[in-house]
Amino acid sequence: MDHTLTTTILYDDDEIRVIWAPADSKIVLITFGDAITPAKDHRFFADTPLRKSGTSAIGVMAKRANWYPSENLRRASQIILETIADYETRVAYGGSMGGYGAVKFSRLLAATHVIAMCPQWSIDREECDGRDPGWQQDFIPFMRGMAIRAADVAGDVFIFADSYNAIDDFHCRKIVENYPDAHFIKVPRVDHHVTTVFAGAANLRALIDGALTRDMAELRRIARQIRKSHWRWQTRILQYAMRRFPRLAASYLAGSDNRELLRENWRYFPQLISHIAETAGAPRAVAFYEEHASLIPSPAERLLIGAFLTGVTGARIAIATTHDSSLVYDVSENRAIHKAGPLAPWEFLVEAEFHGAEVTLLATIGGTRFPLSVAEDGSLAFASKGRREGMTFEFLHNEDDEFAIRHNAKYLSANPASSVACDRDGPYKWEMFRFRPFGGPSAR
Repeated sequence: MDHTLTTTILYDDDEIRVIWAPADSKIVLITFGDAITPAKDHRFFADTPLRKSGTSAIGVMAKRANWYPSENLRRASQIILETIADYETRVAYGGSMGGYGAVKFSRLLAATHVIAMCPQWSIDREECDGRDPGWQQDFIPFMRGMAIRAADVAGDVFIFADSYNAIDDFHCRKIVENYPDAHFIKVPRVDHHVTTVFAGAANLRALIDGALTRDMAELRRIARQIRKSHWRWQTRILQYAMRRFPRLAASYLAGSDNRELLRENWRYFPQLISHIAETAGAPRAVAFYEEHASLIPSPAERLLIGAFLTGVTGARIAIATTHDSSLVYDVSENRAIHKAGPLAPWEFLVEAEFHGAEVTLLATIGGTRFPLSVAEDGSLAFASKGRREGMTFEFLHNEDDEFAIRHNAKYLSANPASSVACDRDGPYKWEMFRFRPFGGPSAR
């Protein structure tokens, strides 16, 4: 359940802001924000899970990617220490730049425990024997000598990072080298996303409990369990498997009900469609596309995968309306309509062809492509004679995985009477479309 946290700004200067969020708890967390989330209002790193768990917190937030200047922290430390004086258990917590802050200032803030996700030791190249420590775009001269030393650190320190990430591994090993009592718990194949993978109230509570009991076996078990259940780790393993064992990996992904994993790996849909068509038949491959096309990020990319589906299964990709019909070009009347069901011999699907941000609508008849444009009455027609407006459109997609088709500030609309016209001022229900499979090899 959520607990109400009343927050107060304890300290504020040009570089950092410190927020106090008291709660009815026996411990206090001292959290440090990362480099990409600057201080804003009373928000601070991990405030949401701490509110859910009802845990008191000090939130230290940087106003830019400054790696928490020591002098500013020293000035803030007096009021922080006065505020948390009654707490015997103080857990410093942060990720990346925030992980650096949690370790670096653990002694200054009298922390009893530190939980740091993929922290840096120093981004001063001169301290790193000339190797690139990363984040050089953020390094400025006043950071020189910023490295974490033994005299900076206090308490039981638990560091979580992916040892396969060479830069993160370097930083963690340098911290352990300078403070040998620190524990480095490896979280492989998640790259620099440990903080994201470990996010959430339940995960944070489990990490705190493990740190307080100093149960290394339990902390490793928790880290392994969290890692393996997160789509980022699954994605890394999947990418490796796709390179080494593509058929096995495609089989696994095709059977996954993890939509977030599928969304992150939509570029593997061609392999999945091929695998499903080969093992379960073309109709099942078409059904897979229809069920999961919304996970593909944009209309152009959905059409790209749809075009591949056409090559594998013979199904065509139609521009579907909210009436469960498809945009169709009627040659006999030289106009676009929308209809459900099979096409007459003189009817052909309206297709979309992307040219960057601009889109052409066309019909392919006997192997020849006929572009469609907006007539004076707003209808879509082949410009065989007379003056027609330009032939490019914009596809504007919404959060419901549909898109509107716009030309010269007017929106294409499919009204219930089967007519189609580009004459509406705004995109409402009749002006929304999506790509969907249409028929099999015999469909035009």
